[in-house]
Amino acid sequence: MLRCIVPIPRKIGTTHLVRYLSISKTEGPPSAEKWIANFHPDRNLLKHFDVSYAHSSGKGGQHVNTTDSKAQIKMPAALWFKSRGEWISEIVFDELMNNYNDRDSPAIKRFPYFTSHGDVLVESQKTRYRDLNLQDCLNKFVLAVKQCGQPKQEIDKETEKTWQRYRKRDNEQRLHKKKQQKVKKQFRGHIKLDDM
Repeated sequence: MLRCIVPIPRKIGTTHLVRYLSISKTEGPPSAEKWIANFHPDRNLLKHFDVSYAHSSGKGGQHVNTTDSKAQIKMPAALWFKSRGEWISEIVFDELMNNYNDRDSPAIKRFPYFTSHGDVLVESQKTRYRDLNLQDCLNKFVLAVKQCGQPKQEIDKETEKTWQRYRKRDNEQRLHKKKQQKVKKQFRGHIKLDDM
C-alpha cells in the first residue's frame, strides 16, 4: 500500500490555506513474477481441495496394507476455473492454461495434474506418513503452478536464429547416426553355406 499526500486548497477569507489529506492508494494487481515468488505450499491451500487418503502401493509390507498413507488432493474443474483471480493470479492462470492447450509448448510447461475430466488431482505416496505425503502433494502442486504459469519472455531474433541453427545441427546429426546404423545392419547379412 502506498501513501501519498495530496494538497487540497481551501479558501478562507482572502488567504488560501492548503490542507493536506493523506490518501492511501492500493497498487494494481501484482505482477506474475511477484505472485509466483510469494506463492508457497502453505496448509491454507488445503481449504480449496478435497483431501483423501488411501492404501499406498509398493514396499512396506503389512504396514502399507493396513494404513492409509497415500495422500490425494483433488479440486473439481468448476472450482479450478473459479479460482482464477480469487487465489490464483489471473495472469498466471491464463498462462498455465495456454501452455497446457498449446501443443508446441515443452512438456515441462504443461500442467501435469489434470485428469481426463478436467479436475486437478495430485497424489503422493513418497513416505509412510500421511502428513508428509499431504505436504508433498502441496509441494508438487505449487511447483507445477510456478513452472507452468511463468509468463513467456520475448526472445530476440539473434537468439531465435541460434536455436534454429542448433536444431538444424541436431537433426543432421540424428540423420547421420541413423544412416550409419542402417549401413551397419546391412552388413550384418546372414552367412550362407555356399559362400564358404
